[in-house]
Amino acid sequence: MTLLLNEETFGSKAKSINELTEKLVSIKWYKNAGKKEKAAEQLLSQLLETLNVSDYTIKWLEKDELSEKLNDISLSGSKLWEKLKDLPDQFKAKIDESNQVDLLEMIVDIVPESIFHHTFEAAFNEFGEEKVVRFLVGQAMYFAVLICVAELANESTFLSLFTDLLSTGHVPIGPKGNIIYII
Repeated sequence: MTLLLNEETFGSKAKSINELTEKLVSIKWYKNAGKKEKAAEQLLSQLLETLNVSDYTIKWLEKDELSEKLNDISLSGSKLWEKLKDLPDQFKAKIDESNQVDLLEMIVDIVPESIFHHTFEAAFNEFGEEKVVRFLVGQAMYFAVLICVAELANESTFLSLFTDLLSTGHVPIGPKGNIIYII
């Protein structure tokens, strides 16, 4: 395991963030893209329920639909986005209360870089198209930071559901209104 955060300096939280980052790196990103799987859909539904999003439709995308669908994704008018947009501030408030801002700053600096090459290779091998690869890698880096920040904020339900969903080899792509696309 590659240690990203100094565990002697930052203690058990650094250890859990290191372990979580290692788990994110070991995920077989996009391995099941284009295959509909009930387990992944159930995890996404549970995640949405945790976020108190109830009015939505999950739509599976085929691999060859992704490039075109990226043009349609819009946060405007999405109930999911209304919940997601406040999460970073909510997590940050909890982190501020626990005096772990230094660790938060290190997560934001280190975690995206730690998964970049792995997700780039996976996205390139599965999709190949530059626009799709760029989107997926940027999204994966954001997801990794959000998951690690959730850990730092002690948001274990969000953290475990999201990590479990990604571990299925599927990722939510984004919303258009209250349709949530997944590959």
